[in-house]
Amino acid sequence: QRTKDWTTTQKHTALTSTTQRTKNETNSTDLKDMLRRVFHVVRAAQRGEYSPRPDVIYEHPGVKWGMYRSIPDYKDAYSKHRTVVPLKEEVPFFQPTCFVAPSATLVGNVELFDHASVWYGSVLRAEHRAIQMGAYSRVHENCVVDTAFEDLNDDHDGSVVIGHFVTVGPNSLLRATTIEDNVHIGPNCILLDGSYVETNCMLAPGTLLPVGARVSTGQLWAGNPGKYVRDLTPEEVDWLVAEPEAFVPKSKQHIWEYELPGCYDQYIEAEQKGFLEK
Repeated sequence: QRTKDWTTTQKHTALTSTTQRTKNETNSTDLKDMLRRVFHVVRAAQRGEYSPRPDVIYEHPGVKWGMYRSIPDYKDAYSKHRTVVPLKEEVPFFQPTCFVAPSATLVGNVELFDHASVWYGSVLRAEHRAIQMGAYSRVHENCVVDTAFEDLNDDHDGSVVIGHFVTVGPNSLLRATTIEDNVHIGPNCILLDGSYVETNCMLAPGTLLPVGARVSTGQLWAGNPGKYVRDLTPEEVDWLVAEPEAFVPKSKQHIWEYELPGCYDQYIEAEQKGFLEK
């Protein structure tokens, strides 16, 4: 009886493996088919054509897989993404020397000082309070900087203040926090409401500062929740200023290569004159 049960189990396992392998092969085939169709659409858009080859029965993968209700149009020469979004009569303001990536977004009462930069995919959202970002400071890719909905206490109105020569690493979240000058925030850090980082400090990647936490001058913190690790060396303190200054030429290169001053106004003008009518 034991041998019979073992044989039955083996047959069931083999059948399950075969079924799973068939499903995997089917999913792989569908994925390859979808990627092939997407590649065809992109190449057609690059050539200025959208119609597929007449000998191919074509169905857009976005429609097939439920991502779009209709076929998207890739012919638009202008991006409709709004880098600057006025809100509640507050308009974001930044100096001409600043770099705000085409895919970044500044909303509401945001102010950037000289040579500050906001990189691709980041959002600075000042819906209820202000966001100020000092000179030579930068917010790297896919960061979110947000204010509080109301005053945190008598001394903190829920705004975000980022000092001069501050680096915020990619994928970080800053909410109603204060960061003094010469600070390096590593990637994937989270600074919660009311947290405070004094001058000449560093946060290791992945550090979480709880509500109301305060990092004293010249310290390195790490962990979740963040804790004191050690004091910074004089060489590390000097690097906190030298590194943001050295990054300015890279920002200028992106400004010259990618930024079209007034491109959104040009799009509106072209649309009003009928140049974009199909």
